Amino acid sequence: MKANYKTTARKASSGFMLIEVFAAIMLFALGIVSLVAIQARSVGATDDVQYRAEAVHLANAYMGQMWASGMQGKNLVEAFQTDGAQWQTFRDRVIGANGFPGIPGGQPPTVTITDATVNTAVPPISGVDVTITISWAGRDGITMHNYVQTSSVGY
Repeated sequence: MKANYKTTARKASSGFMLIEVFAAIMLFALGIVSLVAIQARSVGATDDVQYRAEAVHLANAYMGQMWASGMQGKNLVEAFQTDGAQWQTFRDRVIGANGFPGIPGGQPPTVTITDATVNTAVPPISGVDVTITISWAGRDGITMHNYVQTSSVGY
């Protein structure tokens, strides 16, 4: 009778170790897939940070050109506004071959300058309010990101 009991117990537990091994392999594979997904998100976040930093750099450089030009009021607006002479160079830096990464179809930056001359002050205060917008596509090619910088020049 003891032999019968051992044979029955062996048959009942046969394959149990195989199930344990299979479960362990599945858990290990799930862990590896999770690590790969985390790595992919990390790379995506790094790209987003790189693009935003490049946009900040380009906008600051353009704003610096405005300050360094010594132009004021209408002259500054005409030179640096979208489609102005200085803007053409800025656009080429942003969408050129070595320019800003991730811009869909070479979408140019926009520069809005509002002449904010205050003539009621003594002496009159001359300056302009400037808004620079740089847009780019995210890693998926669909999501759009914008960097908008607003400042005053010539006050």
